Amino acid sequence: MNLSKSLLLLLLPTLALAQKPAPDEAESVYADAHSLYVEVHEHPELSSQETQTAAKLAAKLRNAGYEVAEHVGGTGVVAILKTARGQPSCSAPNWMPCQ
Repeated sequence: MNLSKSLLLLLLPTLALAQKPAPDEAESVYADAHSLYVEVHEHPELSSQETQTAAKLAAKLRNAGYEVAEHVGGTGVVAILKTARGQPSCSAPNWMPCQ
């Protein structure tokens, strides 16, 4: 499974459970998200060799305040967002344990 499909599977539960963002909040990140989307699709990488895609995503997540682990299972990226109380927040597909 390539990185973009893996990311989609990981992010779907988050999107389903997340509060609907305010229009200004969504607009403020749209340009950057669209730019990354276009860049990744204009320069695709072979499955299980998505090193540049993973590095770009990890950098974006770090800049957004996430704690990031790279090279998980090869080219995987894991991001942890701390809540206001300093506790990690977890989102994962329903077949994956979340602790």
